[in-house]
Amino acid sequence: MAAFLLGRAHRPFTTHPNAPRRSEVLRAETPLTQMQPMLRRLGLFLAVGLVSSASYAATLTLGIERLGWSVLAAAFAAFCVGTVVSYGGNTLLTFAQPMTKATFVRFIAVVLVGMALNQVIAYALDRLGAHYLLIALAVFLIVPLVNFVGHSLFTYREGRA
Repeated sequence: MAAFLLGRAHRPFTTHPNAPRRSEVLRAETPLTQMQPMLRRLGLFLAVGLVSSASYAATLTLGIERLGWSVLAAAFAAFCVGTVVSYGGNTLLTFAQPMTKATFVRFIAVVLVGMALNQVIAYALDRLGAHYLLIALAVFLIVPLVNFVGHSLFTYREGRA
């Protein structure tokens, strides 16, 4: 009885010698734990996209309201600023890779595919008579996802810098 009170009693429920330790079970790979890096990366991609969009809107507004530029000139400048912000944020934060000329060229290629997809979606839904806000919603849902996949598989593919 004294051994039990002192914590030295035999434990009747022991595990099998070949059974994984509790810490190993807690660290076991599950589909969710395997997806966590990709989900984290997607979250960072969306956050960078919001910052890029804000920089686009700010540049557009500044160009039109303060500098007196035409809408077309301001939109072009805003697109350039937003793209640079997106490239920097996604390269350094989302995909944690060095900024190189080759990566920038691949990034621009994916952006141009996204722009073309944007136009196809807008044209097709407009021809079907969709409201412009529905078109915007479709673009907001589809194009960033396609860009994320494109950047993951092409621009920042593992082992490529």
